[in-house]
Amino acid sequence: MFLHPYNIYDNLASFGDHVAWSESSAISYANSVIGARTNREGGPGALSAALIGKTPNYGFHLDENRRPVILIEVEPELYDSITAPWDILWVR
Repeated sequence: MFLHPYNIYDNLASFGDHVAWSESSAISYANSVIGARTNREGGPGALSAALIGKTPNYGFHLDENRRPVILIEVEPELYDSITAPWDILWVR
């Protein structure tokens, strides 16, 4: 069976799991959506982690590096619900 990081039915990682993924968009998905912990690993590092079942404890694996350092607040103008472009944010 083909396993892909974005398929929620594969259960590749769960909240709090430490994983070693190398696909850049999967890193954001793992850290933000799943709540797993991973850095952007290179191919050899991810392969090594897969072989031994461990990954180095640095970067986003550590609690202190998972706290936000920038807060962006947005107060959007609401448009009519028929013409509103819900998938984008208008900036003036």
